[in-house]
Order: sequence, then C-alpha cells, then structure tokens
Amino acid sequence: MIKAEIEKQVKQWQERLDIGDWSISIKLVDGTDVADDAYSTVHINNNQQEATITLAEGRSDGQQIVSIVHELVHVVLYPMWLLVKGSDNAQAYARAEEKAVRRLIDALCPE
Repeated sequence: MIKAEIEKQVKQWQERLDIGDWSISIKLVDGTDVADDAYSTVHINNNQQEATITLAEGRSDGQQIVSIVHELVHVVLYPMWLLVKGSDNAQAYARAEEKAVRRLIDALCPE
C-alpha cells in the first residue's frame, strides 16, 4: 500500500474511532527499524493531540490496516495510561491494555 492510501485509511479509521481531531502522521520504515518484534509503533503527544505511527513496509494491505487500527486504538486509550503512568500499576496496565487492544482489533478487523 502506498503512503497516500495509508493516510486515507488512517483518516477513515480516525473518524470511526472518534479521534478525527488528532493530527496523525505516518512514518514508513524498513521492517527491521520497528521496535522489538512489532510491525508498528505509535508515539503520542497527548497535550498537542498528535501521534506518529511508525509502520513497517512490505506487509500486505490487510496487515498494514490491522497495524494502523491497532496503533489508533492505543491513541484512544492513551488518557487512561496517563492515569497510571509512573505508578506501581503502570506495567500491569500496559500488559492489560495490549491484551485489550488485540481483542478489539480481532473484533474490528476480522481477517
């Protein structure tokens, strides 16, 4: 999928997830440039309502859409992360959030 098509998908999913007022940018990278064993990551600036999704190139269109939606759901949930960030519960919350995001993706983007 070319960057223009990816950006179109991002806009459509932003509207579906009610985060259309956020500024979301896409950074396409070689698959080895994404953190850990992930296919995508998101960096969020909540104060500015901005996020950058880093997306591995070379995956199928369906896989890229799943990755986009996955990261956008993290944007939706980010205000809850701020409630526990820096607390003793932060790691447990991060694990629970990732599990919840994966379940939501299964429901939103059945393959």
